Parts: sequence; structure tokens; C-alpha cells
Amino acid sequence: MDVRRIKPDDIYKIEGWYEARATVPPEPFDFPEVGFMVDDIAAVFVHQTDSSFAIIEGLISNKDANSLDRSTAIDTIYLELVKFCKEAQYTKILAITEHGSVIKFLEGEDFTPLLHSVFIKGLR
Repeated sequence: MDVRRIKPDDIYKIEGWYEARATVPPEPFDFPEVGFMVDDIAAVFVHQTDSSFAIIEGLISNKDANSLDRSTAIDTIYLELVKFCKEAQYTKILAITEHGSVIKFLEGEDFTPLLHSVFIKGLR
């Protein structure tokens, strides 16, 4: 699967994925500048900080896409996100979520729960 950087025009498609899941999407100007996606399947954004960690935002998939394609796309996007964070010299990735499927994914990637919905992973 091909991963690419999210472009401004992609935001409206991604908002539709939120709405299809009966979830309120962030305002278009609230999305971080950096994000990655597999066309028509899944996307994730990363908030860059001036500290040692980056923050995952909006890990979302198109619920109309095939479930195996969604899972593969999320795995592929995640690897690109980790590569980006390491190149930017972040040592940790922080994730905040209440969505069970995202929590399961984070736990599978060895994120450590900090609070009920806050997870962190050290990068080596």
C-alpha cells in the first residue's frame, strides 16, 4: 500500500470518515500540518511539539473500506509515522483516545497506558 502525506484537499474526505462513524470531526484548521494516509482507506496526523514527544491525532479509517485493507493501511501508516518521528528526533509518541479499536492497536504496538485514555511509547 502506498502511503503519502495528507494534502489540504484530503481534509474534507477525512471529515466524511468521522461523520460516517457518528464522530464529530475536528475543524479543518484544527488538523495538524503533518499527516499520512493511504488513499480512500485510512489516515493519521501527528502534532509536532518542541519537546521530546510527538502526538498522534485522528487515527481514522474509512468504514466502507475492506476491514483487511483498513488494518493493513493503519499498520503501514503507523510505520511511516514512526519513521517521520524518529527523523524529527522525537523520542516518544503520545496518543490520547477513548476508542476501543485504537486502544487495542496502541497496546499491540507496545504503547504504555499513562491514564485511562492516554498512552505513550518510547522510540529507540
